Amino acid sequence: MEKARANHMFKLTVLMTAAALTVAGCGTAQRQRLARIDASLTGAVEYLVAAQSPDGAWRSQTYGCFRDGPTLTPYIMSCLLFLPQGRQNVQSSFRKGVQYLDDMVDENGNIRTGPHGLNFPVYTAASASRVVVLLDRTAQRLRAQAAWLDYLRARQLSTSLGWEPSDADYGGWGFSLDIPRKPAPGRLKGAFCESNLTATIFGIGAFASANNSLMRSKTSHA
Repeated sequence: MEKARANHMFKLTVLMTAAALTVAGCGTAQRQRLARIDASLTGAVEYLVAAQSPDGAWRSQTYGCFRDGPTLTPYIMSCLLFLPQGRQNVQSSFRKGVQYLDDMVDENGNIRTGPHGLNFPVYTAASASRVVVLLDRTAQRLRAQAAWLDYLRARQLSTSLGWEPSDADYGGWGFSLDIPRKPAPGRLKGAFCESNLTATIFGIGAFASANNSLMRSKTSHA
């Protein structure tokens, strides 16, 4: 009886020791995995900061539609700011990006889009309106945000552009490069004029992020 009890206790001790070693090993593996993730993210941050152009923008070296500057810049800024691995280098880089987007606003509060316009008007304007005030909400930055929101609002398919609540596209945003006016009866819509879900989410998100009365007073129901 005593021998059986001793054998049982021995097995239980072995199992408990194995379990403890397993847990300890899992903890070590978890810490190692997190360290590798942090190292990878730190490397990504350093790469993106180094890839910034002298004027504060980011431009693709591979894809033509992403070489303009405004297209990639707000996305990368948002990515950098919310990664804890960057610290002070990220804030300096981020502020250069903000200045680039701010400089696109002219003295009349309009967006300088260049001779060919923006490649992704809604995405760029929605993202730019958010990132320009993430670090600083000065009068200058709020002016830039308002300009980008005005540019975005002008591309909503609303009554000001001839759309009616009975239209399926009413209230949304799309991929149109031009102002998406409703075509006259019998005429075709402009390219990418119709509203779509992703552009509309970007549009709504920009006004919601602005956290002011613009969403209620100046935006049609989407």
